[in-house]
Amino acid sequence: MKTERFALIALTVVALLFCNVVRAQGQGAAVRGAKNQARNQLKNQGRKQDQHRKRIEKYDKDGDGKLSKDEKAIMRAARKKKSRDRVSKRVLAKYDVDGDGVLSEEEKAKRLEDQAALIKKYDANGNGKLDRAERAKLREDTKAEMVEARAKKKLEKYDADGDGKLSEEEEAQATEATRGRLLKFDTDGDGKISDEERAAAKEAMKMRGRKGAKTRK
Repeated sequence: MKTERFALIALTVVALLFCNVVRAQGQGAAVRGAKNQARNQLKNQGRKQDQHRKRIEKYDKDGDGKLSKDEKAIMRAARKKKSRDRVSKRVLAKYDVDGDGVLSEEEKAKRLEDQAALIKKYDANGNGKLDRAERAKLREDTKAEMVEARAKKKLEKYDADGDGKLSEEEEAQATEATRGRLLKFDTDGDGKISDEERAAAKEAMKMRGRKGAKTRK
């Protein structure tokens, strides 16, 4: 009887110790997660400040340290043009199968077919076109799909131990590799990636991905 009681006490102690270890590990992971989140927020804040400073430097023609109404209009026009150019490049990358730099009638038809399918999918009110809310839903879903695909690709590439998640070391390796790829687009050599450089990097990566998809086909 005493032996059984002793064994029960020993098992209870072991169970409590195990629970404490698990709890400590969980708290440690939560602390690491909080630290990483705070670090990323600081980086994002610094990047936004740097981007704002560079915008001022680029469009502040009178040198007063701020953007006037006319300077803001020039900036908006330049950004719209850049956005249109990016859209044109994406369209060509996706539909210009023969690579001649223009869309043939067949390629245009394929694009229109895809657009019609998207409208049919997201046209909630059935009026034959996408309103602001429906376009927002389309952008949200597209972004979610891109994030999911990127996360899956990242996991496949850097999950060295195959446990289905990235450890702190694996995450650091992935971050360093990404930084190395981005710095190739650091055209002004300041060690940072501006809005324009980041957009160029994203566009180059998308173009490379689409070319790879065409090759596989």
